[in-house]
Amino acid sequence: MSEKLELTEIKNRVSALKMKIGRYFRAYRKAIGKTQAQLARELDVHPSTIARIENGNIFPQAHYLKYLSKCYLLNGDFIFPRDAGRALPGGDGYLKNSIE
Repeated sequence: MSEKLELTEIKNRVSALKMKIGRYFRAYRKAIGKTQAQLARELDVHPSTIARIENGNIFPQAHYLKYLSKCYLLNGDFIFPRDAGRALPGGDGYLKNSIE
């Protein structure tokens, strides 16, 4: 019974992490002024992929984050924020205010 409970807890934590990353991903997309369709074209994915990331159904692929880092100065605070406002160039606090 304990193993089943642990597995359920792990699944719950993964789900919560997907949701949190999805919120950050959406906030960042909006901060760079892109629609889901525009970002999907840039990443060469279907717009539903962007929606699935933002809704917490899937994790973003590493190369999506690498692309955003290269083109839009996304930094590591995006995924593991200590201060979410620093994830944007200029650190204006937009992300922190957008997701909380």
